[in-house]
Amino acid sequence: MTDVLGDPKMSIRRNEPDFHILTQMWGDSVLFSSEEANSSYWCGTPGRHCGNCVYQGADDITQECADRLMVPKLATKISLLGKYVNAEWPSKKLLVVEAWDEPTSSNPRGKHGDASLFYEGKAAQLALTYSNNSLTIPP
Repeated sequence: MTDVLGDPKMSIRRNEPDFHILTQMWGDSVLFSSEEANSSYWCGTPGRHCGNCVYQGADDITQECADRLMVPKLATKISLLGKYVNAEWPSKKLLVVEAWDEPTSSNPRGKHGDASLFYEGKAAQLALTYSNNSLTIPP
């Protein structure tokens, strides 16, 4: 991945000016795992609730869960890929397992090491569901 995008340059945090670089993904062609909502007491900063965004986003981007946030170019590509998946396999959905990442109570220093494209919103971990109505991730 770094061959295409280069080495990570910065970590984007919710409370910093660069946060506005990220965009929130909308639509129903892609699902989101929102694992932080089930595994952490806080996200971003201690005391901040981890929202669940499996089926819909937040009205306020600052309250959105991390998995729906990414740089616009990545959001465009994932949206297009989601449409291709729906056309090829109508019973499956594209699932964003991980996108932009931030510290959580489970991983206060982040779970991708000191520097990662996930912290910049430029990386995503994707999977397919078994069916449209399932969030089950294939092995």
